[in-house]
Amino acid sequence: MFKVLVVEDKKAVSEIIVEFLKILGFEADVTPTASKALEFFSHNHYYLAIIDGELPDKDGPWLVREIRKKSPYLPTIGISGSNYKQAFLQAGANAYLAKPFTFEELRKILISIVNYDVETKRAIA
Repeated sequence: MFKVLVVEDKKAVSEIIVEFLKILGFEADVTPTASKALEFFSHNHYYLAIIDGELPDKDGPWLVREIRKKSPYLPTIGISGSNYKQAFLQAGANAYLAKPFTFEELRKILISIVNYDVETKRAIA
C-alpha cells in the first residue's frame, strides 16, 4: 500500500484528504507543521506528500524545497486556498490544487503520479 504524508494544519481539511486517500487505497500520516513533517520523513518512507501552503511554522513551498534536498524524486502536491501556485511550482512541487478541491481533482493528480511512476520504472527495467 502507498503511504502519503499529509501536511495540513486544519483538522477538518486533513480529515477529508485522508478519507479521499483511503477511498483510493492509500494510507496516510498527518501532521500540522513543517517541522513535524521533516521528522516524519526522517523515520518513514512515503510515496508522496500533500502539503498546505500556509502552515503555522513555515510555508508549504519552503517544505517542498527541504523535501527536495532529502528526496529529490518524491512527488509533492501543493494545496492552498491562497495564491501559492507559482511558489509551489517554483519550489519543485509536481502539482497544485486550489482549495476547495474535489475528490475527482485529487484523484486525477494521484492517478497521473502513479502512472508516471509505473511508466518510469518500466523504462528503467
